[in-house]
Amino acid sequence: MNDMTHPLPSDHPHENGRHSDPACPHPSDEARKSKVSPRDAGRVLLAGLVGGVATAVGYAVYSNLPEEQKERLHTQVRDLIESRLNELRSALNLDF
Repeated sequence: MNDMTHPLPSDHPHENGRHSDPACPHPSDEARKSKVSPRDAGRVLLAGLVGGVATAVGYAVYSNLPEEQKERLHTQVRDLIESRLNELRSALNLDF
């Protein structure tokens, strides 16, 4: 008796791990080898956690700043972005 969830070898849509159809649901040998290891997944989760903690700390510090320091920070950020945009425009020869 056959397991109906698995195709018979002759029914398999590709041979030798090569796909003729890119939409094929069966992974090729290359796709099986390129899966993310549990160690890499742990590193990604750790990086996300560290980024979240850094963001929360930054927000807590920023929210406790006096208004004049917030304005000074806004001005510095605006000036930095404006200078970077001007550098990019000059590098790409864009005139606005």
